Formats: sequence, C-alpha cells, structure tokens
Amino acid sequence: MTEQPKKDGELSIYVERMYRFIQLLRIYDIVLAIPDRDDPGEPHLTMRGTMMSVVYSFFYSLIEPDSKGVDFFRIWRARLPEAATDIDALEARVAPIRDDLRLFRNRFGFHGSRSREREAAAFDLLLNHQGSHIYQVILDTRDLSTKLLKMLQQNLNRLITWGFI
Repeated sequence: MTEQPKKDGELSIYVERMYRFIQLLRIYDIVLAIPDRDDPGEPHLTMRGTMMSVVYSFFYSLIEPDSKGVDFFRIWRARLPEAATDIDALEARVAPIRDDLRLFRNRFGFHGSRSREREAAAFDLLLNHQGSHIYQVILDTRDLSTKLLKMLQQNLNRLITWGFI
C-alpha cells in the first residue's frame, strides 16, 4: 500500500476560507452594481453597507496576526519563503489598516457592541482610510494568494515529477 502524503490542515483551512472570501467579493461586486435608488436607507443598513461590513470583517479574519488563527502572511512565509519579497510588500500595505480593521470587525462587523459609544471606534477605519484603498488592498491580497497557490502547485508538481512524492 502506498503511503499518502500528510495533508496540510492549516493550508487547507486557509484555502477554503479564501475560496469563501472570493465568493463574498463576487457578491459584493454584484451589490455594488445596484443603483443607489434601489438600495435606500442608512449606509450601515443598506445592502452595500451590509456587504462591506461582511467583506471587511472576513478579510481581517484572513490576516489576523494571532497564532491560533489563519494569518495569510505567516502561512505563506512558512510555505514559500522564496516569495517573501511579495508577501512583505503586501503586508507593508496592510499594516496601516490592520488595527482599524480589527476594531471594525470586533465592534461592528462580526461581534458588535452593546453601546453606540463603544461601536463608534469601529468607524475609525472609514475615517482613517479611503474605501477604494482598503478594497484595493483586499483585491491585491486575493491576487497574491492566487499567485502563491499556483507557485505551491508548481513546486508540488516538480516533486512528483522527480519522484519525491
């Protein structure tokens, strides 16, 4: 019987989460295309505002610097050190928004607050950073993730070709 290679559980969880995140981005793009007149109301209660809070919050869950969670940067540095330059460059762009994203996720997006005063800090993200910049960083993370997955697959294919797997 041939021994099966050990599955990389952390990477498979990351890939599944990134896949779900990409689906959220597709839904967000659909919602953004809805004319303003068809999405009335307070910004945080509209479809756009709802999807923005879900996308921003889910994105933070992919870059959260917690050893117990999924962290894009830690995962990829460990698996593809040859891509460190690209990973470091993206992390430098994420770093200025990371703390504000955490507060947004924790106090508004996923966890919520019990008072408007506590919730208010969540919106520092929107005051401190342009939405177009945040969204571009999100898209760049998606794109680099796709590139790194392809690199990893190519490396695995080489190992298989050479008979190591």
